Amino acid sequence: MASFYQLKFISCDKMANGYYVFNFEKPKGFEFLEGQFGVFSHVNRSVEGKPTRAFSIASGKNENTIKIGVKIIESPSDFKKKMLEMIPGDFMSFRGPVGKFTLEEDHDSVLIAAGIGITPIRSLLLQMKDIEYSGAVDLIYSEGKECYPFKDEIDGMSFLKKHYLSTPEQTISTIKSVSDDYHKHTFYYVCGSPGFVKAIKVVLTENDVPYDHIKYDPFTGY
Repeated sequence: MASFYQLKFISCDKMANGYYVFNFEKPKGFEFLEGQFGVFSHVNRSVEGKPTRAFSIASGKNENTIKIGVKIIESPSDFKKKMLEMIPGDFMSFRGPVGKFTLEEDHDSVLIAAGIGITPIRSLLLQMKDIEYSGAVDLIYSEGKECYPFKDEIDGMSFLKKHYLSTPEQTISTIKSVSDDYHKHTFYYVCGSPGFVKAIKVVLTENDVPYDHIKYDPFTGY
């Protein structure tokens, strides 16, 4: 059952290519499973258009902050514009956490992210690090302008193979090659825009990956 929290804004880290990471204080008693998301809304700020947005939690359980990653274009929605206007001490409300994009600890893993779809996968990677995950794991990370949020941090994780890609052709070819190296019990975690997720699910199933071993998180409103 989802809960309601008030998240206190701490800071915003701006990256290249319109990527931002928003940092909030973790409320007392806040619990979640790595890979889950919540529904955010502004507090004391009126918003034109849709008043809520779903964002995945990028944090690990052992971190003291709640992080979310957001792609903000040059002409953003009023909701995201208001996010950029926040100052430390402001609040957003959070309903959650919810979602089943969670780690199957007893299976090997292939993690497939596009752009800011890396956020829940960062959470899964931190979980793997914390539990000393014993399975094999590949990360396939696609970003058209070769701007990869959290890359420096991910590069420091020695327990996984990393594939940084920039074109659909490279991504599809790598997915096929990597999936050929794994057995049928491997779980695949796909996160990105709805179109990306749909396309990758087709690639995986055509490569004989069982559909029930594909977990996905489409970033609607990407």
